[in-house]
Amino acid sequence: MILLLLAVSRAFAQSTTPPFLYCATTDINGDVTLLWEPSGEACGPFIEYHVFAATNLAGPYSLLATLTGVGTDTYIHVGADGAVTTWYYYIEAVYDCPGYTMTPSDTLDNIDPVAPEITSVTVITGGQVRINWEPGPSPETTSYIIYRDIGGFTPIDTVYGRFTTTVVDGTAAPAEQVETYTIAARDSCGNVGPFNENSHHTIKLDVDWTICTDTITLLWNLYDTWPDGIEHQEIWINDDGSGAVLYDIIASFATSYVYSGPEFDDGFINAFYVKAVRADGSTFSDSNTRGFEVNNNQPSAYNVIRNATVNL
Repeated sequence: MILLLLAVSRAFAQSTTPPFLYCATTDINGDVTLLWEPSGEACGPFIEYHVFAATNLAGPYSLLATLTGVGTDTYIHVGADGAVTTWYYYIEAVYDCPGYTMTPSDTLDNIDPVAPEITSVTVITGGQVRINWEPGPSPETTSYIIYRDIGGFTPIDTVYGRFTTTVVDGTAAPAEQVETYTIAARDSCGNVGPFNENSHHTIKLDVDWTICTDTITLLWNLYDTWPDGIEHQEIWINDDGSGAVLYDIIASFATSYVYSGPEFDDGFINAFYVKAVRADGSTFSDSNTRGFEVNNNQPSAYNVIRNATVNL
């Protein structure tokens, strides 16, 4: 018996490492300057870079330039009229690598990076403020500039990494004033896009208590910057020092609440905060915590007569 062994090989296509196109900047004269990190592919000899461009993201793309230097990392699109025309670019590094697919870079436009959407601004432990946002939609984004309204929006911090989506402001004073924030995206060439016009602000909680009464009125500003609004609000209370617990769920439009006990004994400490929950339930904003010690002169439960005299 003769056995025939057939060896079947399957070739799997491989892809080259693309160049990293990190910004496309419109110059004062309307030309557009592209900057990239040269390709580090080692599959075979480098041949050339191809620069493609289109005025529509979906194309069609035309070959704009052919560059033969492997270390080339910039190209100026002369006559682009970039101040009025939006261009889309990608770069392809071509190698003599049989069986390899040439992988293009990301596609970038010549518009400054678009600001991300803020998801929430919330007061956290220690009276600090945490700002949360979605990753910026522009692929060239490498950092974010955080602004706080200090008589006008003023940069207070820079956060690095396109997929970094939170920062804490330790210089805020949310118990003293409503703190308002917005954000802008920046690329690695230093181009800063416009900041998001939909700013978000903290909830500032105050309390009003009349001595010798068993009610405390909570007052706060509405968290009104979510496009889809608030699903509900929550009253949280810490009345024994062990941590806050949910006390009540109230309407989305409420800006006051009357707390009527049960704890109003002298020396008792009550601490409150308000939580706003976004319409889809995916995020929230907490107010500052407002606490105080009750100094309420309670009426006597009974009197003891120790002595009585009669004056004639």
